[in-house]
Amino acid sequence: MTFDQFFQTKETMSVSAGAYYLRIDPTFFEGDDEIITFEDDCFITRRGSTYHTIVERNEYVGDDVEVAMHVYFDHFVWECCAHDEAFLIQFYDEWLEWQGLPAACALELQMGADLTPYQAQWLRDYSDLWDRVVG
Repeated sequence: MTFDQFFQTKETMSVSAGAYYLRIDPTFFEGDDEIITFEDDCFITRRGSTYHTIVERNEYVGDDVEVAMHVYFDHFVWECCAHDEAFLIQFYDEWLEWQGLPAACALELQMGADLTPYQAQWLRDYSDLWDRVVG
């Protein structure tokens, strides 16, 4: 499942509907405009132009909805998704494009590219997952 396919399966809800579904006191979302997508312990809210992604105990707050959704999607991929070699290759290629990185193996990028802390951690996580799935 690609990033775009994943988010086509999710729906935007009002704060009151999202709070009811999540069984969370609506005052938790006070000031938020909508809940963009969620699971039981993972969701994204929007307040004006600021997005808040909560994934278990980690969170992202910022004005870039793409980053907010990718934080959520990364969790889905690492924790919730069945993995096979074809999926990992497709996901990796999409991530490289989104990050504006050259097509290279994860180890090469870790050794030679000027990476952000997020990119470096993501590549370490991806390499670990690759080793577990593909060997």
